[in-house]
Amino acid sequence: EEDLLVVHLVSHGMQNGQLLLQQPGIELPNLSPQDFAEMLEPLNVRRKLLVISACYSGQWIEPLKDEDTLIMTSARADRTSFGCGDDSEMTWFTKAVYQSVGLSLADPDAMFEDINQQIRTWEEEIGMGESNWSYPQSHVGENLREWLSQMPQPAP
Repeated sequence: EEDLLVVHLVSHGMQNGQLLLQQPGIELPNLSPQDFAEMLEPLNVRRKLLVISACYSGQWIEPLKDEDTLIMTSARADRTSFGCGDDSEMTWFTKAVYQSVGLSLADPDAMFEDINQQIRTWEEEIGMGESNWSYPQSHVGENLREWLSQMPQPAP
């Protein structure tokens, strides 16, 4: 009753929503949101926080959302996301979640709005037009929202 499973997936996303999985020397299939949902099923985990940082990651919300899950994706289902590359330490979305804004679950809606605004700022700073913005997406299940609101908050 006190547990929250946190999973953060980062990869190249494909237009069909799958994450590209590559590891030299190992043949891996790509990972679809439906396959990931099936992987979670036998764990019987009630509360989940899922962060997916990949192009087209908005496609992960519908197959994984429920009343006990918070899902944050770096892009809308039909959009690419940014800040990734061979020379990147982390994606823009990952950087926003853990460094610039921070993972603060007391008010997940406000946290996600701040993350979204940080991404928009970076997109505008490089001169990206609105037609190319990534539009990060989120879902907060009502049961999880209630549970998070009852959690003790750290002292300032």
